[in-house]
Amino acid sequence: MKKLHLGSSLRAIIPLLINFAVLLSLNGQNLSFSTPPPPPPPGADSAWTPTTKGDINYLLLIPFNDHGKWGWSDTLGNIVIQPKFKQARFFYQTVVENKVYYNASVTTHGGRNLFTAEKGLLVPESYELLRSIDQHLPGGRQLVRNTDRKYGLYLSATERLITKTFYDTVSWEAISRDVILLKNRSDKTYMMYSPDKKRMVKTDIVQVREVYVKKGAYANHIALAMHKNGKYSKTSDGKLTPYAIDADIASQLEEEDGEWIGVALEEAYQRRGSSKVPTTIDFSRNPSAQKYGFQKLVLQKQDGKMGVVNENGEIILPFIYDEIVFTDTNTEAQLYLNGKEGRKIFFSHYPVIEPKYDSILPHEILRVNNNWNFGVFIVKIGNNEGYVGENGVEYFRFD
Repeated sequence: MKKLHLGSSLRAIIPLLINFAVLLSLNGQNLSFSTPPPPPPPGADSAWTPTTKGDINYLLLIPFNDHGKWGWSDTLGNIVIQPKFKQARFFYQTVVENKVYYNASVTTHGGRNLFTAEKGLLVPESYELLRSIDQHLPGGRQLVRNTDRKYGLYLSATERLITKTFYDTVSWEAISRDVILLKNRSDKTYMMYSPDKKRMVKTDIVQVREVYVKKGAYANHIALAMHKNGKYSKTSDGKLTPYAIDADIASQLEEEDGEWIGVALEEAYQRRGSSKVPTTIDFSRNPSAQKYGFQKLVLQKQDGKMGVVNENGEIILPFIYDEIVFTDTNTEAQLYLNGKEGRKIFFSHYPVIEPKYDSILPHEILRVNNNWNFGVFIVKIGNNEGYVGENGVEYFRFD
């Protein structure tokens, strides 16, 4: 197994990048219907995709790619928020003090940012948003970086920068615990943001290190700030707390900055071309299947082309495809024709998404109500990327 050496600073930033990636995307997840949804009632599609301001259900908006500029549309493809960003993701909701907020990650020319339903971009688009702390509270602050890759602090409540100057260095170990420590290369100690004083204050902190602590059956990493006098403070929940180190922690702090981390890549199980691909799927115990005209799905081949029939031999998918592969849940199938890909959702009255894309993968499940989910797929055409709904609507314009 090949090993990768990572410094503690880099190791500390990884959780931030992962969190931001989560914040930025549920990108590429292979999501399928584990429980087949009922067919949409007549006219329901337009009923739950409002386009009038004030009635927008942000959780049902879909990122729309208009020739490389991204905004959002409803499920019918009607533009709700005009495309102007370099990238846009799906909205998610957070609840703070019993109030619901809707946010979506975007990319501007300044870098990563957050679009809020209440007031648009969280920080000016000339900055890149790296970390947001209590963004919906009066004391909310954001770590930002300018185009010169220098760090500053932005207060969302006043919509202004807290720091008068930008700094060269940030302690990622500390900021992952909501303690903001910044300094310039020429500085020997860090400046720290004080929520009480609402400004940066001087400290005697010279370094922050992450160490491994085990107490009984529990073990975790903590970040320790080292002061000029040799004492330590634990950084946690936005605060510094005096911390007495033991012999084990002392030995870790004396070690070279870094650790060896084993890296293993797990091969994804590919169903295409595998002898394990099922050819008959039995849904006889699923009462929903009969509504869609089958109790069994049988994959067959005629005149060199693939198709799907039900238990009575009635055609569910015509014999026109080069290859058909049932998905892991067996409620959908990937379709291949002339080098292009499409999708069929069996528990749906929507038509087939015909093979015309270089790739198509499940990406998002939008919950309409307790009995109905709406699937969204990510597709590629050449170098372009966009989304397609299970209703076949394309949320992009590439022409």
